[in-house]
Amino acid sequence: MTGVPADDLAWELRNRQAVEAVLLDYCEFVDALDSEGVAGLFTEDGVFDLGFGRVSRGRRGVAEQIRTRVPSEYTHTSHHLSNIRITFEGRSRARARSYVMAWHRQARDGRERRLYGRYLDDLELTPEGWRISRRVLKMAGEDGYPFVAGQPTAFELIERRGRQPG
Repeated sequence: MTGVPADDLAWELRNRQAVEAVLLDYCEFVDALDSEGVAGLFTEDGVFDLGFGRVSRGRRGVAEQIRTRVPSEYTHTSHHLSNIRITFEGRSRARARSYVMAWHRQARDGRERRLYGRYLDDLELTPEGWRISRRVLKMAGEDGYPFVAGQPTAFELIERRGRQPG
């Protein structure tokens, strides 16, 4: 980053780490079934879009999704995040893309489910720090998930050249 003023470089490095911490905290909190911790990573009016109309709105909606759906469907989960790319849009907004690999053990029969995909996040700098204002999950592949009624796949697919989004 030759030619970048030291103050700007320090700001970017500090904030890049802060945004990354929010993304990683999500994985830790969801695996711990800390619904309030997960919800606190979102803005008050944040949106979490799992695709095909499965959208949680606001901190209450996100907390409710974690509190009710996750423990009723899974006895164990393990979320892993990598390939994190962050782009700042000024000093109060950021976009992040990250790869997610998640393992789940189903509560009803002990079977395993796996998903491989991406989180596409919009973030805002709030008085509480960086928070997710919109998270969209797009899938590269999955194993063991039931299909969504009327849809070709269990999750919406990552857009690729030559393939229509699913």
